[in-house]
Amino acid sequence: MLCSKIIDVLNKIAPESFALEWDNVGLLVGDKNNEINKIIIGLDLTNEIINQAIKSNVNMIITHHPIFFKGIKKITDSPESKRVIRLIKHNICHYAAHTNLDICQTGTNFALFNLLELENMQGLEDLKYGFMGRVGQLKNKMMLENFANFIKNKLGLEKINFYGDKNAMIKKVALCTGSASNYVYFLLAKKNNCDVYLTGDIKYHDALLALDLNLNLIDVTHHASEKIFAPVLKNEINKYLPNMQIICEKYNDDLFHVL
Repeated sequence: MLCSKIIDVLNKIAPESFALEWDNVGLLVGDKNNEINKIIIGLDLTNEIINQAIKSNVNMIITHHPIFFKGIKKITDSPESKRVIRLIKHNICHYAAHTNLDICQTGTNFALFNLLELENMQGLEDLKYGFMGRVGQLKNKMMLENFANFIKNKLGLEKINFYGDKNAMIKKVALCTGSASNYVYFLLAKKNNCDVYLTGDIKYHDALLALDLNLNLIDVTHHASEKIFAPVLKNEINKYLPNMQIICEKYNDDLFHVL
């Protein structure tokens, strides 16, 4: 199947037009007229996923994060350049679905929402073409510490950071995958009367701002909040292309190790 046909399917799932202005999505490396027989889906375009693609005879890599966000002027010996050269050498296309996948109906936020068994899905931030983040409710109330432990087990984490009163009762939950830890999202969570807000990459001073709002926080890490998207996207693509071979990246642990 031509790469262009797969791109058409991806645009049905997560239209490139949904991406935020600063983002860089779509086909970033390769020829849209290439014949694609096998796809691998992963979070980042690392050397590890390229190795897995080469070993598995994959000719298209779909990642959440693009290899570069801004225009590049040189393809030399930088780490990004070397990865691009490897892709071209092995005739592998690279496609990125980033904020458009966050926003779309069955993207990253949808995946995390369902994994945490939340109910009554609503959008957190209302955009002109969809929602960034999600709001939902737990089936049964639980204390913040217990909810954090529940998430830790669901995501297979070694540790989890949470901020606020560990005995606070949690019922309504706001979440946004990736790194959405600014004050705007805290205010949106409060506006939706949420008891806790989940995201990744929460900084110390941001946590202080949330505590001023009496908003509990849980940092599920950037990596853990988004790596769960691959099987969901695989299933969505196979709804349109049931015969396409698709594999998911074999993830190692998060980049940060815990002692």
